[in-house]
Amino acid sequence: MQPCYERTGTKEKGGSDETLYDAWRVIPGATGYRLLHEAEWEYACRAGTSTVFSSGDDETLLVGYCQMYPSKLTAVCGEKLPNAWGLHDVHGNVWEWCADLFGESDGSIRVIRGGGWDDGAADCIGERHRGTPPHPASRPPSPLTTGEKGHGPSSYTSAVISQTTG
Repeated sequence: MQPCYERTGTKEKGGSDETLYDAWRVIPGATGYRLLHEAEWEYACRAGTSTVFSSGDDETLLVGYCQMYPSKLTAVCGEKLPNAWGLHDVHGNVWEWCADLFGESDGSIRVIRGGGWDDGAADCIGERHRGTPPHPASRPPSPLTTGEKGHGPSSYTSAVISQTTG
């Protein structure tokens, strides 16, 4: 699968420390992988459910599906149970970037979804969202994990989906 992003050849400032990182752009008409829009992310996270979590409403079951508080570290993607569609780590472990901008941002703050390894159940709810500037490890997104252990979203990169399937 080919990416839908490419480096622009320029640098941009990221985060509060004014560090320069590679700038990226979407390749028009590309058919590979890309950041999900917020609605797409929630649809994939919920996997056809109408419950608070894709695993149901009981937050005590969530630890079987995600790395969350009181954890001290992220987990290898795919170590926990997948949702009904086979997607791992849609709750907890790491926040996932979406293509949408957060609030009235200047274009540098993106929506993040899913919760992190140090968040409680309330922050891992499928409908919860926040915003964040680009992560210092500025890089294009990685493919959506569908069960391949150790291959998946990294901190503040989003789960992505093939444009050819949706």
